[in-house]
Amino acid sequence: MKKIVPLLLLLLLIVSCSLYAGGREEKSDEVINTIPEILPVTLQNGEKLRLIASTSIIGDVLMHISGNAADVTVLMKHGQNPHSFEPVPGDLRRVEQADIIFVNGFGLEENLLDDIHAAATGYIVPVSSGIEPLDFHAHEHEHEAGDPHVWMDPNNVMLWVQNMAAVLASADPGHADIYRINGETYSAELAAVDTYIRNQVELIPEEKRILVLDHQMFNYFADEYEFTIIGTILPGTTDNAEPSPRAIAGLVDLIREYQVPAVFVGRTASEGLQKLAEMVIAEAGTEVMILSTLTGSLAAAGDRGDTYLDFLRFNTEQILKGLGE
Repeated sequence: MKKIVPLLLLLLLIVSCSLYAGGREEKSDEVINTIPEILPVTLQNGEKLRLIASTSIIGDVLMHISGNAADVTVLMKHGQNPHSFEPVPGDLRRVEQADIIFVNGFGLEENLLDDIHAAATGYIVPVSSGIEPLDFHAHEHEHEAGDPHVWMDPNNVMLWVQNMAAVLASADPGHADIYRINGETYSAELAAVDTYIRNQVELIPEEKRILVLDHQMFNYFADEYEFTIIGTILPGTTDNAEPSPRAIAGLVDLIREYQVPAVFVGRTASEGLQKLAEMVIAEAGTEVMILSTLTGSLAAAGDRGDTYLDFLRFNTEQILKGLGE
């Protein structure tokens, strides 16, 4: 294996420092992955359920299911990284006042979870409850409950929809039919996107269905649509992980061996991580594209991927652009 160049080693050190700067060392030991029993919420005339969604992706799905029957507040705005998000006092006041707080589950929200547990007076609902998490080799500062990035496969989000509709109907029985109908309508749209993805993947030769990523974000996508992830710049499923010089050197060799045409880097990746991706490609000495993907957040309003359905379409188009003939 070729020894990694000193400049790349220096950049690894810089990225490692930037990833951990200001991070919390203590996290909640309590990872809620089951939905609590939901009792009807007492609502006065004209009042609506007050709902909180932790991420922009959860928020977009939740708004489709709740429609006009509930008020939804999203804590993480478009473009914010769920691994490193820090709430402000106004966020915690909204959490305290909410009837239901919808989180991803499997410890995705990291720094936010302690604050939610401390502030919440309503129900905390993990939308991914019932999904079998994919296993992975856990690293320090990683999710011990399993890979949390379940939304990369729309079939998992169909279960989110079922969970959301059931919880909302239990909390607000008077609007149960609205939640059920909205859930059925949105599930049909998810099924249509799933079909779209499968049709696009068919345009990529099987031997080219290999992915090199900034970190392990596409495991559920790869598992469902038959891709192979041959390497990542950072280990594991969080972009707060520490890059290893040996692993980076090995990734350089894999890019050469497989003649990788594209490396996919999440749009919410840190500047240091994006620069590291550029250095890896430069060290590989091959013609490789760096293509942006949407990972932990929706795109800004008005951009491609500003809804979850278009998030899926955009990522599929990027993969086809990088790997298709």
